[in-house]
Amino acid sequence: MLKFWKMRADRGAEAEAGFTLIEMSIVLVIIGLIIGGVLKGQELIASTRLKAVVTQWDGIKAAVNGYMDRYNALPGDDPNAAANILAGLTSGGGNGLVGTRAATTAGYAADATTGENIQAWSHMAAANLISQVTVLGGVTGGGIPAGRFGGSSFMLIDAIDAAEIGLWARFTQGFVATPTTNPLDNKQAAEIDRKFDDAVSTTGVIHGGAVGAGTCNYAIANTGKVCTMLMLVQ
Repeated sequence: MLKFWKMRADRGAEAEAGFTLIEMSIVLVIIGLIIGGVLKGQELIASTRLKAVVTQWDGIKAAVNGYMDRYNALPGDDPNAAANILAGLTSGGGNGLVGTRAATTAGYAADATTGENIQAWSHMAAANLISQVTVLGGVTGGGIPAGRFGGSSFMLIDAIDAAEIGLWARFTQGFVATPTTNPLDNKQAAEIDRKFDDAVSTTGVIHGGAVGAGTCNYAIANTGKVCTMLMLVQ
């Protein structure tokens, strides 16, 4: 009888024992996998957002080139837009430039919400080459496509930047003529340039510059919103 109660007591002690080291290790591994999965998911979401910026840029390039093939003129600068596409459009000057060409570094802050720069979006929208143009309050001639980052937008600007001359899609913050903030930090700007160009902020088809305080130099340590991108369109 005593032996029976001793066996009961031993089994009770085993039942009240805590987790073994093996069990604890398994739990820690599972927790680590969950945390790793969450962090990887966040990384993928961030990368997808940056890829969406480039996808929009590709769409703008396709629309501009499609317009030129169809009408033999740059959107915004097209002198026959009202006659050939839609009555009521404001036609351009036909000088081969979209707006006034900005000098080096001015392309990051130049006025791009008036004249031919804003007309370009209306010309392409009327030609069914772009969609989802955000109408700007008080701005005549149409609107500007919203970017995939909250409050960001793409603006067309004819500019010279670091000896690269052309029509650029400027990815900037807000829908204003002279932006003072930026949509990207240095790390995000560097990732876009590294994945889709040459990883140098002053060469290739993607350039990085700053508007307002800060310097867009692709230095990972600087995490403030300092970068505005110029992406070559034509």
